[in-house]
Amino acid sequence: MPSYTLIGKIGEGGMGVVYRALQLPLERPVAVKFLPASLMARPEALPRFMREVQICTRLSHPNIIKILDCGEMNGQPFYAMELLEAQTIRQLLKERGRIPVAQAVEIFHQVLEALEYCHREGLIHRDIKPHNIMVDGHNHATLMDFGLVKILDASGLTHSRQILGSPHYMSPEMLRGETVGSQADLFSLGTVVFEMLCGQKAFPGKNIRDIGRSILYGEPPGLSSLAPDCPPGLVKVIEGCMKRALEHRYQTTGEVLRDLNRFEAGGAPRGRTGETGDRPAPESPR
Repeated sequence: MPSYTLIGKIGEGGMGVVYRALQLPLERPVAVKFLPASLMARPEALPRFMREVQICTRLSHPNIIKILDCGEMNGQPFYAMELLEAQTIRQLLKERGRIPVAQAVEIFHQVLEALEYCHREGLIHRDIKPHNIMVDGHNHATLMDFGLVKILDASGLTHSRQILGSPHYMSPEMLRGETVGSQADLFSLGTVVFEMLCGQKAFPGKNIRDIGRSILYGEPPGLSSLAPDCPPGLVKVIEGCMKRALEHRYQTTGEVLRDLNRFEAGGAPRGRTGETGDRPAPESPR
């Protein structure tokens, strides 16, 4: 069984602490994620951590993080994963303000490919956000953090009354605690691409209540006005991901990829199959 020498902390999140480490005896650089002792008392923490390990080890895709090993070190559960010399989209936005159109499109395409693979495997990620997408110096994108992943049932839906994830990037159906499908990931990815291009969140707010009202009853600022260099065809694809009503949002990752491919080839995106336009936003409760 391999052992590890920890070198230094890389980062810390709500469900784990990540260290740079060497895997011995290979002396292979890896990243090691621990479930902190402070979370062990929560009944859902360890099962969620282990589910992430079990699911990620069965996935094999160039744009999804690779899990190499798992175990326990000094009483703390951990897993080792490939070490990425990369930055999160959040870090890129903090440094640059916004991401150029060509680079954003390339990242968009790669994450869609990763999500299409996940959805074919019967999984939805449920936590697509700038912190969970890493981009290296060659603009290779990697989707990570599968701690909230859910397995779809035979209907293509997953059932949960819990509101989990990052509010700014949640789909309306997730915020309402409803049954969700793969379209929830598309909505979240649309908000991330919007933010890459504009340098600001599609649905701002000071707290979860304000953010929720913005997502459920408001409209994001016009993408074309905030990012005038964003071509109309690309705007249509992103807005198609961010439709509030499920029946007007893209139905599958394949539909989005089809339209993004058409845009990249110089053609016009067709929109969602059978699209007739979005319905008006419901009146906000007083």
